[in-house]
Amino acid sequence: MEGNVEGHEIVVALISMIKAEKIELDEVVPILQTIYFEQPQGMLPALEKASTLIDDQLIDSILQEVK
Repeated sequence: MEGNVEGHEIVVALISMIKAEKIELDEVVPILQTIYFEQPQGMLPALEKASTLIDDQLIDSILQEVK
């Protein structure tokens, strides 16, 4: 899937995993650092865009689709 996933989609997936209790909040930054090769200029736009899209209803909807 390399190149087929946008940054904000990764953030949404990580937030969904937190809500589903699959990962802890403190695991998100190391994961993002790995994905973005420790380049904050790649991480920040993804976080900003995800913050405009995410709400509890979206996360619940994602979790329902996965189950």
